[in-house]
Amino acid sequence: MCGIWALFGSDDCLSVQCLSAMKIAHRGPDAF
Repeated sequence: MCGIWALFGSDDCLSVQCLSAMKIAHRGPDAF
C-alpha cells in the first residue's frame, strides 16, 4: 500500500486517502 502514495505524489491527509482506498479495496467479487 505504501507504494501507492508515492505514485499519487500527495502525502497530506493520508488518513482520508487511506479510508477511501480501503473502501475501494473491499469492492468486487474477490473481496474477503
